[in-house]
Amino acid sequence: MVKTYPTIKVGDPAHPDTLMGPLHSKAGVKNYVDGLKEIVKQGGKILTGGNVIEGEGNYVQPTVVAINHDAAIV
Repeated sequence: MVKTYPTIKVGDPAHPDTLMGPLHSKAGVKNYVDGLKEIVKQGGKILTGGNVIEGEGNYVQPTVVAINHDAAIV
């Protein structure tokens, strides 16, 4: 997954090559960012992705994390 996720085409969901569209809102992006911060705070690691894609729309990078299965956020 760590090797494959960076190759996922993010963009307009109407485009046939797109595999991942935007989040539903700016609030969704904030929840995404806050969730990743909490994962790291609880001892997890972002293995790939984890960034907001700047520009028009609510796009984020496909992300893989590693965290203990008994962490509170899980």
